Amino acid sequence: GSEFTNFETGVLQKAIEFLEKNDRVSEELLEIVEDYLVEQQPNARKDVAIAAGAIRFGQENALFEPLTITVKEIAEWFEVSTSSLNKYYNDLNAYYTSKG
Repeated sequence: GSEFTNFETGVLQKAIEFLEKNDRVSEELLEIVEDYLVEQQPNARKDVAIAAGAIRFGQENALFEPLTITVKEIAEWFEVSTSSLNKYYNDLNAYYTSKG
C-alpha cells in the first residue's frame, strides 16, 4: 500500500501494542484504521487518542475477542481523556458505517 506517515505508523503501533499485551489479534481492525487514517487524515494532536478510540471501536464491533475493560480503563491505558477517546471512536464508527 501507500507509505504511512510517522503519525499513522504511531497510531497503528500503539493499537497493536495494546492488542498484543491483551493477547488479542485483529487484522480487520488494523485494516479499517489504516484506511481511516489515509482517507480521513484525522487531525489529532496525539496518535494515542486515535489508537484508544480504535480499540474501543474494535471492542464494540467485536473485531477481536471482547475484553472485560471499561472505556475509562482503555483511556487510562493510553493516557488520554475519555472525551478524546470517544471523539475518535465516534469518528471511526461514522467512517465505518459510511463504508457500508
